[in-house]
Amino acid sequence: MKIRSLKTLLPTFSSAVGLLLLLVTWHLGDGGAFLLIGFAAWIAVSETACRFLSGTAVTPYLAMALSPLLLVHYSSVGDFRIRLACFFMLAYILVLAWRGPGCRLKVFSGPVRPGHIWLVSLLAFTLAAAALYSQGIHLSGDEPHYVMIAQSLAEDGDFDLRNNLEQKTYFAYLPVEIRFHGSVRSGRYHSFHLPGMSFLLLPFFYLFRLLGGAIPASLYFRLVAALIHSFFALGLFLVLRTSIPDKDGSRLFLFFLATFPLVFQAVHLFPELPAATLMVFAYVFGRDKKRYFLAGLLLAGIPWLHLKYIIPTAIMALFFARRIWRDAGGPGARAARSLASFFSAQAASLAALGLYSRMLYGSFDPRVISPEKNFLAIPFKFRIETLLSFFLDQRDGLLVYAPVFLLVFLAFKKEVREKIRDFPLLAAIFVSYVLFHAFTTVRGGYSPAARPTLFVLWVMVVFLAAWSRYALAGMGRTLFRFLAGMTVFATAWLFYYPLFLYQPVTREVSQRASALLLFLGSEAVKLTSLLPSFLKTSNAAYLPNWVWLGLLTAGLGFYYVKSDWPKASAAARLLFPPLGLGLLFLLCLFPHVQLQTRYQAGGLSFYCNSRNFAYKKEVKGFKILAGQDYDLFIDTQGSAARRLDLRLLNSGRVALQVKNGRRTLLAENTAAENRIQCPMGALQRFSLGSKKMIHLGLEAKGGPGPAFFWLELR
Repeated sequence: MKIRSLKTLLPTFSSAVGLLLLLVTWHLGDGGAFLLIGFAAWIAVSETACRFLSGTAVTPYLAMALSPLLLVHYSSVGDFRIRLACFFMLAYILVLAWRGPGCRLKVFSGPVRPGHIWLVSLLAFTLAAAALYSQGIHLSGDEPHYVMIAQSLAEDGDFDLRNNLEQKTYFAYLPVEIRFHGSVRSGRYHSFHLPGMSFLLLPFFYLFRLLGGAIPASLYFRLVAALIHSFFALGLFLVLRTSIPDKDGSRLFLFFLATFPLVFQAVHLFPELPAATLMVFAYVFGRDKKRYFLAGLLLAGIPWLHLKYIIPTAIMALFFARRIWRDAGGPGARAARSLASFFSAQAASLAALGLYSRMLYGSFDPRVISPEKNFLAIPFKFRIETLLSFFLDQRDGLLVYAPVFLLVFLAFKKEVREKIRDFPLLAAIFVSYVLFHAFTTVRGGYSPAARPTLFVLWVMVVFLAAWSRYALAGMGRTLFRFLAGMTVFATAWLFYYPLFLYQPVTREVSQRASALLLFLGSEAVKLTSLLPSFLKTSNAAYLPNWVWLGLLTAGLGFYYVKSDWPKASAAARLLFPPLGLGLLFLLCLFPHVQLQTRYQAGGLSFYCNSRNFAYKKEVKGFKILAGQDYDLFIDTQGSAARRLDLRLLNSGRVALQVKNGRRTLLAENTAAENRIQCPMGALQRFSLGSKKMIHLGLEAKGGPGPAFFWLELR
């Protein structure tokens, strides 16, 4: 009895020690009230769902006993809090992935109705819109051009954008100048964007004018996108429920709803999700309700959003034509009438699109609208790299932001695909669209990552749901939960700083590194050099591409060749804990510090990466824009000065504060001049690889307008 009691108490005791050490670490590192409240709330929810403290041997709290290691390389309060949050989330992700099922949380108390799903989706997207607005993120990329076409239709009644560009009428919803996307014909400026998205925005633009600025434009159009795309979320739920009928997909649906890419893409004005919405509901109405005219009408709207959707739309149309033929019992008047009803709207739509193209661009062929004319001349290797980039590129692929979607390629195994209704149709839509998009070599511009795959997001979700339901037990489930957890992890940091979403990959871009990986990595742990990159340049010598491709090819080959792999699964489960600990160390142990711009002044060698921190040679000082926080990293090994002698000139009387670690060197004040003098040995240091660094945190609160202050090092 005593031994059994000890075995019961030991897990509880170890969990209590882990929680206590986490609290001590939080206190010593100055974790802040926000993190403490967040940790407490999450622990309460997880205990309700998973009951870790009920005597389970492996818990996230056990991993938290390692949290004091975060204090070893302590650089600053802000950095410590970020690493502590990373550590907390990863502890849960790793334990929940390795431990196996057991957590239960009832999402809906009663039957799930479409209206509930739509409202939940709208709420989730509204919160994402508010997050982007709070960060001052405006419409960007192609978004303002779709709104400008709607503005021209509403105010001028035409598609000519000349006056909009010359008079900058788009300043009504965008505070910066934009370049023209289109061509000039007979003195008229016509966009190369098809008008389908603008047609959707037209009633909302009328409402925007009616409101007269009551809602800021940058928030208003995000909310419009949230409203439009909440219908895609509803369609996704309906397809998920019917494609895998023997599984309650509500929890899985909420996971995909609240994580990247959907929750962020849904607040942007791009045509991928509206086109996917039309296809999803065409599938729902035609497949389940046999309302073929309505299905044909929905498919008819897709080409107006973009011509790249023509092939999967044609595949869906042929699927319904075959069903209509079969339902009608073969050739005859009934089949002819049904097919005519189904194709009538599509024929009228294509005719109208040709007429639109002829009147505005001079040809009945809508392809003249596109700015790209030489697709066939593009070397084949660039098409292959584009295809790989959709899933693996660290800037605009799915690997970093939503790695769970890599598992979509495991759903083609026989025992999984047989459980998916209409698998040949869905697979044909997915493969044809992805291959055609890669053939064009067009990737997302200044938009959130993975945009090219959005049109088939619903197909990928169905495949993933099926694989998670029917995949072999053991390591397969562990892999799914781990990659799903890492998707949640990335989504959380994208909410923290949404500008990580925008990673251009145009031909002018030479930066391989993802901003999110730079944020999570450091000078000591270069995450960006470990992951693939497929820029529009030569990639043959970039080693991580070959390593990842080799590992993924070997893994897929092993998965499809072996029908039973219990030994490999058992070995992988044994390797998972040390690999998990390695991930914790990579992302949490070292300060998240990147050293880029180096300065020499006053006998000090230091780094500051901000563009608003500029050295003025004529006055031998630094001009700094107020309203931001600045990190100065002093390289002690490259500095000759034995004392820190810092002078702040603050004629604008902005509130300034200087910190070193947890120590305040200058309390917040608005004095015209401040001076800090202290021995270098009295400042807190930390290790960053082989470097010994000192961090100075310079906090400067701004006012209603731009203000500057000066820093001198003596």
